[in-house]
Amino acid sequence: MLLTGASGFVGRHVIAPLLKNGFEIHATSRAWITSTGVHCHGVDLLDEAAVSALVELVRPSHLIHLAWITESPAYWHSSLNVIWESRSMHLFEAFARAGGSRLVSAGSCAEYEWGSDVLDEQATPEVPATPYGQAKLSLLRRAQALATKNRITFSWARFFFLFGPHERDGRFVPSIIDPLLRKNDAYCHHGKLNRDFLYVEDAGDAVVAIAMSGVNGVVNVGSGLASQLGAMAQEIGREMKLPNLVHIADDHTGREQPQSLVANTSRLNRDVGWTPRFDRQSALQRTIAWRASREGTRGA
Repeated sequence: MLLTGASGFVGRHVIAPLLKNGFEIHATSRAWITSTGVHCHGVDLLDEAAVSALVELVRPSHLIHLAWITESPAYWHSSLNVIWESRSMHLFEAFARAGGSRLVSAGSCAEYEWGSDVLDEQATPEVPATPYGQAKLSLLRRAQALATKNRITFSWARFFFLFGPHERDGRFVPSIIDPLLRKNDAYCHHGKLNRDFLYVEDAGDAVVAIAMSGVNGVVNVGSGLASQLGAMAQEIGREMKLPNLVHIADDHTGREQPQSLVANTSRLNRDVGWTPRFDRQSALQRTIAWRASREGTRGA
């Protein structure tokens, strides 16, 4: 198994279920990984020659590709998206030449045309509005053609809104938790918007389930539940016993933002046979505890 982005937000949660399923992992990552059963390779994925050499050396049967530009919010409009599309395709081509048989790569709900209450792999048009979504969708279509030509089974894990340990500062869940940890006011400015939140450890487990399933094509990876941002912020406040410090702007939903972004997870649940292990309360508790421990380390 070759795993890219192994120390990233999702990738670090893919390692344990892969090991549990008996895989020997060859990983590329920004941080060195010392887990038993993981062979870490310090390869720059933007270096085509180095990538070709790595794939030829490892000759993996499976590839899970999670690496991409992730700097928020720059990645939405960065010109690096085009570069990552190109280098990802080079990786896939090297994998095919080396005789690989199962490819799983990460997509995004940003590939869809936003506006429907529920986003469906078959029914919802794919009309991305950002360079990030456009690059992801372009890579999907090119990878599908490569997989068909080389008789590789291929799945595209289309992520929705993930949260949990190691999430970048400033994203929605950290933007509520972090001020409360300092006993400061926390503000939710788009309280009426609905989003599909999934705990990142569940997302990692879902990726492995998809890889093991043999299912082909796009698979939405989400909870399948609509969570109103204001309600989510208030739930965090209650868990942290600071509900009075959470402020919701219910009268402003953000004109530039769709009202609802929620996954139809029928394919994930039925065809892959996967459902989340964590309920929302336990997922938030684990996330709060991780961010509190990090805050304590910073303040030490």
